[in-house]
Amino acid sequence: MQNWENKIKLCLKKRDLAEIDLDLINTAFTHPSYKGLDPLAEDYERLEFLGDAVLDLVTADYLIKNNPGEEGQLTEKRKQLVSNHTLSGIFDEFDLAPLIRTNKFCECVFRSNFS
Repeated sequence: MQNWENKIKLCLKKRDLAEIDLDLINTAFTHPSYKGLDPLAEDYERLEFLGDAVLDLVTADYLIKNNPGEEGQLTEKRKQLVSNHTLSGIFDEFDLAPLIRTNKFCECVFRSNFS
């Protein structure tokens, strides 16, 4: 656990985010499969739900203020910006995968089935 926390702290420090609540970060980086190892662990699903809503709102606000397009065009732009493809690219760019806490067995099964 200590090694993982050190990696998280280093990642946050690199991005000038060292003052963020580590309990919240712990939850944000805990995959649901990790509950197989620690049934009391809180996973990121509730934060993901909230984050999706916030990301949609912020993106919509930006597009309304910066694009003259009509609603349909703005919706398509927003869908592109917040798509799994776009967000997974950002996830990869920040090299966050090694920081996700998972049940390693579940992770191997998932990757072999969906890679």
